[in-house]
Amino acid sequence: MRVALACNGEGFGHVSRTTAFYEALKDRYDLVILAPETVHGFLAEKLPDARVFSVPHMHLAKISDRINFLRTAWENMPTLLTLRTRIVRASRLLRELGVDVLINDYEPFSAIAAKRIGIPVLQFNHPGIVVQSPSIMPDALAVKLVARFMMPSFDKRIFCSFYNGDVGPMIRRELSEAQVSRQDYYVVSLKESYRRPVLKRLHQMGIHNYRLFPNPDDDYVAAVANCRAVITSAGHQTLSECIHMGKPVFAIPQRGQYEQRLNARMLSASGWGSYGSIRNLKRTLGGFIARLDSYPRKAQPWIKFNFNNETDRIMKKVESFIRHSSRPAILPIWSFLFPDDEKNEDVHNLWGLLPVKSREMEDLRDRRLFRQFRSHEYYEQSSSIR
Repeated sequence: MRVALACNGEGFGHVSRTTAFYEALKDRYDLVILAPETVHGFLAEKLPDARVFSVPHMHLAKISDRINFLRTAWENMPTLLTLRTRIVRASRLLRELGVDVLINDYEPFSAIAAKRIGIPVLQFNHPGIVVQSPSIMPDALAVKLVARFMMPSFDKRIFCSFYNGDVGPMIRRELSEAQVSRQDYYVVSLKESYRRPVLKRLHQMGIHNYRLFPNPDDDYVAAVANCRAVITSAGHQTLSECIHMGKPVFAIPQRGQYEQRLNARMLSASGWGSYGSIRNLKRTLGGFIARLDSYPRKAQPWIKFNFNNETDRIMKKVESFIRHSSRPAILPIWSFLFPDDEKNEDVHNLWGLLPVKSREMEDLRDRRLFRQFRSHEYYEQSSSIR
């Protein structure tokens, strides 16, 4: 049976889970990976023998270090206007590869394409958990709409999270097997723009015993396993791994990213840390250091927390879906919304208007994404294990 693994190209969590799925399933299934160009380098390093195919990339646009939703919508408009043809091409790719089942991590194009041709889809991710949040703040509502778009079609959906998830987090093997101790230093894992004010505040408190990441010359796993506490962003994967190893965390959510703010609030509610922003570091980071010996605290009882490594349980659920999935006798409505009638290399928008030469557009797009992936800033953000 041939199984396709599709992942989103933003951040580290999606491709990390895809890598874990590949390692666990490769001996029992014929696997292919569908991923945006932004993570091809990571996949080539971690899975050199994997067959990786490109899918379109929906990226987040930022002004300074803050996500800007209007700019994100504008910069992704060419992709959205050519949605019809991109879905048709993704469907053809899935047919040519002979895919029987799709395991999808927040990647919308392959999900729509798979359902269009009757391939069973398992949607497995963490960011989609925002749809369960009761918040009606503008950024929360915007993120919920985005989540609906990123999870357009599925036969089964599983949320992976240390809070209110269908299953708990997936912990990398090297971290779950690491020997844990508590030595007198801190791990600071932040991108450069956040690192400078944090280090300034630590120095003001007389703290100089820290190890900085990302750092290709240092061992991140050993550093976290033996540190006193971690100061990092509010990415779900990082928080899950630190809590699993019993490390208190001070999290700094990225501005404008509701999912990270939700993660940070859940971290505080779990009793394993606190959070703050660059603007209030004097109060929040200082308070975290002062209360460090009080962690872990009592968790909020009305929230379902799970800090265990659920990898084995997750794999059983995934394999059960693969074994019991079958193609429908009647094709879904996607088949009729996106018929196979593309006749040349012109890309059309959703209504068949505004032709744009696909090869020229995609070549420009791919070159820009490749430069972004290879740039120091993007590499640094990805390496910080968000």
